[in-house]
Amino acid sequence: VKVNAGLTNLNLSESNITNEDCQHIADMLEHNTGLKSLILSSNKFKDDGVNALCRAMTRNSTLIDLWLSGN
Repeated sequence: VKVNAGLTNLNLSESNITNEDCQHIADMLEHNTGLKSLILSSNKFKDDGVNALCRAMTRNSTLIDLWLSGN
């Protein structure tokens, strides 16, 4: 997923994603240029996970939709 430009939508809702997992997702977002929509709703991460994702978004110019509700 890190460099897969063909993947444009990824739904990981209700996947028990933690703050640590968000760190890995954030790393992917910093390098991925194809993903347009990422759904991370209803997982287990909190502020630390959101902060990691926000930092990654400063380096990602292609993601249009990021869903974080229910965390």
